[in-house]
Amino acid sequence: MGVKYNMKEVKPKDWIEAFNEEVSCHSDKLYKLLDEELELTQHELDTAADALTNAMKAATARVAPVHQPSARAKPWWDGQCSEALNRVQQAERAKRQHRMENGFTSEWQDELAKHEQNHFH
Repeated sequence: MGVKYNMKEVKPKDWIEAFNEEVSCHSDKLYKLLDEELELTQHELDTAADALTNAMKAATARVAPVHQPSARAKPWWDGQCSEALNRVQQAERAKRQHRMENGFTSEWQDELAKHEQNHFH
């Protein structure tokens, strides 16, 4: 997943300044984007996109502190847990929306919500 940064305290002006400096470091890969009459190959577009991405990452690394997990964070919680929770919440929302629109609970949606909850717990 990579390094996470805490962007809360970053001033937009500082990030923009760092980004502009990083873009100038990657200008050899980005200058073709400015020429509107030039038709770029897929490889040239991919190279430019990678250069922009790298400039954004480098600017962020320069101005933002690394995110420190809170003392209450659960070390076992991972992306799969988040996905499972999201599926449970979506199933519950769909069940609630059906009940609001139709005045009764859908048996199928109720079973789906129970199924997702069982896989989450």
